[in-house]
Amino acid sequence: MKKLFLSFVVALFALAAAADTPIVPAPIKRVSVFNNGVAAVLRTANPAPGEFIVAEKITPLQGSLWFSPADGLSVVKVKRSVTRPNEQPFEDIAAGFAGENVTLQLNGEKPQIFSGVVQPPHENDVRFVILKGADGKLTAIPANRIELIQCDAIKPEIQTEQTVWLFRPRVRIAGPLEMLYLTHGINWRTAYKLTLLPQGKMTLAGSVEIANHLEDLKAAELILATGSPDFKFSSNNSLLAIGGQLLRSSMMKNKLAAGAPAPANFENDFLDAASGMPASGMPASGTTEDMRFINLGAITLGKDEAVWLPLESGDGEFKRIVEWEIGRARNEYGRPNSESSGNLWDAIIFANPFKHPMTESSVEIFDGGAVLAQSGITWVNPGAEATLRTAKANSVEGKRFEYEEAEGGKDARQIVTIAGMRFRSVNVTGEIKLISYRKTPVEVRANLRYSGKLLSADGSPENRYLPSGVWAFNPQGELTWKIELKPGEELKFAYKYNVMVNF
Repeated sequence: MKKLFLSFVVALFALAAAADTPIVPAPIKRVSVFNNGVAAVLRTANPAPGEFIVAEKITPLQGSLWFSPADGLSVVKVKRSVTRPNEQPFEDIAAGFAGENVTLQLNGEKPQIFSGVVQPPHENDVRFVILKGADGKLTAIPANRIELIQCDAIKPEIQTEQTVWLFRPRVRIAGPLEMLYLTHGINWRTAYKLTLLPQGKMTLAGSVEIANHLEDLKAAELILATGSPDFKFSSNNSLLAIGGQLLRSSMMKNKLAAGAPAPANFENDFLDAASGMPASGMPASGTTEDMRFINLGAITLGKDEAVWLPLESGDGEFKRIVEWEIGRARNEYGRPNSESSGNLWDAIIFANPFKHPMTESSVEIFDGGAVLAQSGITWVNPGAEATLRTAKANSVEGKRFEYEEAEGGKDARQIVTIAGMRFRSVNVTGEIKLISYRKTPVEVRANLRYSGKLLSADGSPENRYLPSGVWAFNPQGELTWKIELKPGEELKFAYKYNVMVNF
């Protein structure tokens, strides 16, 4: 009997201690968002000595959760009864109106009305609202059928059981406690506006759209990280994760936050890894070159809100060309396929005018004030060229013709056996023909792919063999002509290659 009484007393003290454990806020102070949707989040808490609880829904990725200072610290994932503001009573009716006397009206052809006291939710199950009537009977009502709620008042606070982190420091924490982890829930997309001006001049302006599905950000430092980082466990959550926050594109809402701050000076805020990320607390190594960090400063952005911000701008020069991509007329086995002569496209060539790479983005092209097209880029290094297509070049015609040399030609066809397969060695003669119906000269860049070994080509084109042909029966080559085509002019260029044809 004494043992039973002692156990009961110990349990009471444990419950009292749990009830008295303070909840310490841990707001987000910094978010570094990568362009693949992974975010590095820094939270800070300022606890008093002793145990404390952090009640935010935190979902770290596997192997990314770190605390500082961590000496003598243990963190336990537990369930606790937590009091919180009743900010959204209609999202969780059972929790928002628990203990209140209400009248509910359900939708349907014949509306039904129920009255009673709302019972606390069972393990935070929001699917049903349970009412206890005056006769003491319980009625479970589907929450999605409730269209009207009548009550005397809405409680300012509610008490719910939720999963939290219980911090147990064995030594006194000096200063704030930092929590750093990777997660999902916020992403961004950049865009560029390319404006063509007279005399081959141009301007290039950037912008960014940021969608926040993580939680409310209040004056949090926001950093955009560009590059191609490798996150092995980006789809696996930590065992201490609370809730789920995987970002899906269908969740994005086209809602722009009003009054969001714009960066004062983007060029000064653009950092590379060599200079270190702001507020990192540690010096950078100075040897990471292919990651860039854009510091947008402090931003306030609510959950499920999005914001548009301007980025950098620069000037440069551009060149108009016609781009002609001509596919292979034969496959890797040398057999003819149905590849056409391809399409000719008007295109713009320009060099990246910034001191840093341009990331994967859409590019909208303007000629003065008129929209020409929307294209895209992947990654363009500083000073490197990018080519953007604008429209089909209908006023320039291009055709490709190919035929095998006649049987009687010397060494035109030879039979060989490779890995037990029979091939004919064939010489193929081809020709590309261009006709301009334009009023001004134009440069045509014709890229023709072929299977085999090049024997000759008119016009001194550049020839290169592609890595895709390393393990093929026939090498895979590409010829590139840079052709100045005058108004009304017709030009022809012949070429010849040898190919092994399987039969």
